[in-house]
Amino acid sequence: MEADILPAELFEIVHCLSFWNQEAQKMFAINDEKGETMRQFVLRCIAADCRAFVKPHSDLFMTGRDERQVWVSHGETEERILLNQFTEEKI
Repeated sequence: MEADILPAELFEIVHCLSFWNQEAQKMFAINDEKGETMRQFVLRCIAADCRAFVKPHSDLFMTGRDERQVWVSHGETEERILLNQFTEEKI
């Protein structure tokens, strides 16, 4: 987390991250797209989760991703509140 306190609107994202930390390998084996790496799969899924929880609060937050991370930022200042980096050792 990059902010001192995670806003309550984003608490559910933490639950999703716990799920992906525990179940990523199994979900990847069941749902992978041909040619997609585990990193791509997990980041795609985490990004979708973040979009789902940010959308009702789009006046406050925005989310994005790149090849290695997914983030949630403050909508006005663009200061990152939550940064999820993919590390293969943990998954």
